[in-house]
Amino acid sequence: MIFIGRRNSFLGAKKRTIERRFFLGPVSAKVVFFIILAAFSIFYLSQSSQIASRKIVQSGLEKDMMDKQNEIDQIKLEGQRLKALSDVQSEAEKKGMEPASL
Repeated sequence: MIFIGRRNSFLGAKKRTIERRFFLGPVSAKVVFFIILAAFSIFYLSQSSQIASRKIVQSGLEKDMMDKQNEIDQIKLEGQRLKALSDVQSEAEKKGMEPASL
């Protein structure tokens, strides 16, 4: 049993102060323990759900970033291909060649 407060030897005398006593028995100690355990459990679950939702958002952003990077690579390849075609045409014109007709 836990006692909060102090005991004194003036049991029958009037006092001018307010004395507080708090008794915590075995049943109430169990109740307090379970309340604290429930509070920590709720806190843990809320933190884990926040972390999970952040990971979902992060994975979505990483997928978008990879898609954009692939798109950039395709655009660079297309630009190099077009540049190569224009270089071939300019070299052909320098050498006096005419474009092929269909």
